[in-house]
Amino acid sequence: RAAPAHSIGVSAAEAHVIPQQGSPMASLDFEAEREHFIAFYNTNESRLRAAATSFATLAQLLLSDESEFATPVVTFRVKDRDESVSKFKRKYQAQFENTQTPYEIRPSITDLIGLRVVCLYESELQAIAGVLRNHFEVLSQADKVQELDAQESEFGYKAVHLDLRLDTSRSALPEYKRFVDLRFEVQIRTAIQD
Repeated sequence: RAAPAHSIGVSAAEAHVIPQQGSPMASLDFEAEREHFIAFYNTNESRLRAAATSFATLAQLLLSDESEFATPVVTFRVKDRDESVSKFKRKYQAQFENTQTPYEIRPSITDLIGLRVVCLYESELQAIAGVLRNHFEVLSQADKVQELDAQESEFGYKAVHLDLRLDTSRSALPEYKRFVDLRFEVQIRTAIQD
């Protein structure tokens, strides 16, 4: 479900908060890591919302310039703080702790900022993904369409997922500098799947 658009204004203090990746705080203490993540989220919530708005607006503009497909609908959301912690606990905590690997919660929540791009036809999924790949740095991707087609399944979740961040040229622009450390997940799917 998409969150409504929020004001993209942030305070001067929030505009300059750029947390360090891979900080020395990684540990096997879930409560300490949970508190660290909550502090990050609380301090950066306005910046996360501004980034989500900015990324969605940019994606919509880039996709609306294409003649290969009808302009898709782009929505966004920022994952709830407690939902993020629950997701980490459910999907990742045991893996880190079973291997005694110190962790932080934030790097595991790759969809803290999420965009959904909804198009009309399955045949448009790859073209839309291509436009986004050309304008952002791709961190990872998953093609659920090809996975299902390989299994010869007619039913199931068919979508393309991209984990992206701003590319080098866009990161240098003043309007995007405060978002350079943020990644976002894009789900590209058809209206029927939405």
